[in-house]
Amino acid sequence: MVSLDGKPQENYSINRQRTRIGRWNGNDIVLNDKSVSGAHAVLIQSGSRLEIEDLGSRNGTFVAGTRVGRMNLDDGGIVSIGDYTLTLVADRTAMAYEPTMLVRSSAIARKAYLQRLGGIPLGEEIDLNKVVMTVGRPGECVLTFIRRGDDFAVRFTDGPIAPRLNGITLTETPVRLNAGDVLETDTGRLQFLWREPVGA
Repeated sequence: MVSLDGKPQENYSINRQRTRIGRWNGNDIVLNDKSVSGAHAVLIQSGSRLEIEDLGSRNGTFVAGTRVGRMNLDDGGIVSIGDYTLTLVADRTAMAYEPTMLVRSSAIARKAYLQRLGGIPLGEEIDLNKVVMTVGRPGECVLTFIRRGDDFAVRFTDGPIAPRLNGITLTETPVRLNAGDVLETDTGRLQFLWREPVGA
């Protein structure tokens, strides 16, 4: 939420990996005041974490009154840029997923992967080997996969066309995945699968 002199100005959704803030019109969040640099700061999203980074601005970027270079933001965090105040308000629906997931892990961890059912290269396997992993290229559908213990979830991150999971349109809200689930994107179909460890 952006406010100026205590008066609300506009609300912005943070739904991409990098959200640019500054006085120039090319920014994602435009703060049209001389106290703001043309390219002032950027919000960086990685999974459920959000950071703000100052881009060498003239007047600085402040979090809770302290000038910062780069810093994590929490729900309710207050950022001051020039005469503007930006308040981070978390989407409760989107965030509700992670705290309710079971955090457990098998003695012998299973490996999760995606298999390409359509598109090129057909049959390709993509290992999901990180806690938070994005799949897709800029300009196309980008998905984020989140691991918690032995559970995986997926959410739509960016792209011109929203993907579908088992025929249902995905949003920014993470959805738990089950073996055999099929994702349909603008570049083809992907199936979520588990690979059981050898000897299990």
